[in-house]
Formats: sequence, C-alpha cells, structure tokens
Amino acid sequence: MRWTDAARELVLDVACSSDGRAAPHRIRWVEGEVRLDQHPDVDAELALVAFGGEELPCVALHRLWNDAIRDGGFVGEWAEGDFDAARRWWLTMALERMRTEGFHEFLRDLPLPRARRMGQFLTAFPDEWIDRAACHVADAPPGNDRVLTLLRAGAARRLRHAFALAVGGQQVPLGAAALVPLAVSVSRAGAGEPECSVEGRLAGRNSWAQLAVSDRWLPDVWATGRSVVDGHLVLAVRFPDGLPGAEDSRTAIGSVVVWRPQPGAGGSVGVLVDSALGLGQTLTPDG
Repeated sequence: MRWTDAARELVLDVACSSDGRAAPHRIRWVEGEVRLDQHPDVDAELALVAFGGEELPCVALHRLWNDAIRDGGFVGEWAEGDFDAARRWWLTMALERMRTEGFHEFLRDLPLPRARRMGQFLTAFPDEWIDRAACHVADAPPGNDRVLTLLRAGAARRLRHAFALAVGGQQVPLGAAALVPLAVSVSRAGAGEPECSVEGRLAGRNSWAQLAVSDRWLPDVWATGRSVVDGHLVLAVRFPDGLPGAEDSRTAIGSVVVWRPQPGAGGSVGVLVDSALGLGQTLTPDG
C-alpha cells in the first residue's frame, strides 16, 4: 500500500466554459490521480488542443498539475510556508509583471519559461493541492540536489508546526509551544539506521527537543493527515497489508512520540512507541 491510497480525496470546483457558456465542473485528486468528472477522455481533448483546438479550463488545470509534478520547480516557493492572501496577491502581481515586462521576481533559479509555468501552478491551485503536489515530488524526487534540499526544508517547517500543535498544553503552555527550542533533521535513512528518532524534555522553560525523520515523512505522514493524531506527534508511518485485528487493510502503524513523566527530575521525556493509526485517526499507544 502507498501513501496515495491513504490520503484523503481533494476536490476543486471549476467554472469550465464551452461555447462561451460557463458550467460548474469538478476536479478531484484521488489515489494519486487527478480526475475530471465532466471530461471522461482527457487524452482525446489534449490531442485536439495539440491540433489547435480550444483548451477548456478543466483540461488546462489537469495539464498544469502534471507539468508541476514532473518539473518540481514550484517547491522553491512551497518550502517557504503557507500561501496566505498577501503572498498570493504578490505572486499574482509578480506573475503578471513576468508576463508583460519580463521581470523575474520569484523562482529565480529557474529559467524564465519554467518559472512562469510554476508561477501559474502556484496561483491556480489551493494550498492543499500545492502541498499534495510537493508530496508527489518527494515520492519520486528528480535527480536534483537543490530540489531535494528544498523538499527537506519544507518538510522540516511543517514538522515544526506539527510539533508545536502536539505539545501545546502538555506541560508547555499552548502559546509557548512554538518557542520550545527544537532541532529538526530530515534525511534519507541508511541501511540499518532508524527511520526516525526523538530526544527531549518538556519541563517548562527548560523544555527542548530534537527530531529526526526520513524523507518519507512528507508523503507518508503529512500527506495522509497523520502528523498529529489525538494530540501526539507522528514521525513515521508504515502501511502493512492486512494487519491482525485491523478494521481494513489501510490501517497504518505509526511511530508516535509520547511524553512520559520523569520521576524525581521533573517534566517528561519523549519516547517513541508503535501505535495503530486507523483511518479515523485514533491512537492506541502500546505501553
């Protein structure tokens, strides 16, 4: 089983026009594929476009999505964080200046045509879709060290967010959770090396933590919505088929951070436990 089978479906409503008349259409990401509900034969429509036919909005978005996950150049912007309204406005204006005046204000490491195409992708799709596209790139990264570095930086940023969400209220005041000194490492796990690890202590102002995850954290954990389950941080997920006692074959096993009280020393230390993570995102730690 792969992460694409465990990640929830995404839906995007599009006003698709034909003969000057707009109609509500739906684009879906499901099990790793982008499907157009109202365009059952996308390949045939793309063939017509290649011969000079009209490219409808749904088909254009489908092609833009595939271009983005093949190229991977958009991760230079994605790694910086969420696309709030101000950032989207700036990117839209920068893309227009790039089109009309040739200004190259973003993704400057890419040639201008690639940067323009990746900018179109970033302004055309919602955050969740961009995030999912980055997970596709992480799942099969190109032979490009810069893209891999950016993917790891983006994963580390999201892991920090998940950590703050998980520890908030657990001996660390909710508002101070993001201020806990935290070191994050995202790397490829070598043969015989653990896929993830945790060290640290939650003890008020003396709190600190070190987290290490593999490159698989982004698609396997973040994309499937399992980075925080019932208030616990998840550092790795495995998808074995037919787990004993599982409700279905898509139940996962997670490496989960549990903070255990440290008698006499005050505070709690972080340890990893293997836990069953069902599709309902329930947590049943072992021990």
